[in-house]
Amino acid sequence: MQNVGANDGKGGMAYTERKVVNYLYKHQKASVYYSAKPIYKDNELIPRSVIVDIKS
Repeated sequence: MQNVGANDGKGGMAYTERKVVNYLYKHQKASVYYSAKPIYKDNELIPRSVIVDIKS
């Protein structure tokens, strides 16, 4: 679920990664800052969500 969201192309990490790849393809001299911060509750080993921050 984290990677593909609802598998509809509108969510998950794959969506943001694809947006970055498309941007860099169109702007080949640009650079992108990409940060993914997992959000855990208590001592859980699997994050409940991930906050993705992308800046160009």
